[in-house]
Amino acid sequence: MLIIKKRPYLKKIAALIVLLFIFGFIPGCSSNATKNETYQNIDAKEAFDLIQNKELLILDVRTPGEYAAGHIKNSVLIPLQVLETDYTKILDYRGKSVFLYCRSGNRSVGASKILIKNGFKKLYNLKSGINDWVKNGFPLER
Repeated sequence: MLIIKKRPYLKKIAALIVLLFIFGFIPGCSSNATKNETYQNIDAKEAFDLIQNKELLILDVRTPGEYAAGHIKNSVLIPLQVLETDYTKILDYRGKSVFLYCRSGNRSVGASKILIKNGFKKLYNLKSGINDWVKNGFPLER
């Protein structure tokens, strides 16, 4: 245990440092670092309504073969495997809404995290992917 006798101001400084850590005022130590790293999961019915009523980018993150087999009308294909570098193609949508989907909802979660890391904030993820879209009878383009 450290005993401070000759320098009473050190106790005050130590107490202040502890308070700063507790309240997160020291950069890098706050738990708020990941607070904005979110996206909204939506089901197929919500996604259909969103597409009908909102101007947004529809981003398909599946493979080119999956896209060719059937995709949501007006969607843009950027496979997850290349999104880390090719997100620059959609920078104009950084401040706008982006709806992401894949086959089952897993790759689009990863894609959402990549976009968040690169400044995108209004993201909607089709939580069960295009499988749920088809199951609900919504149209695909080929």
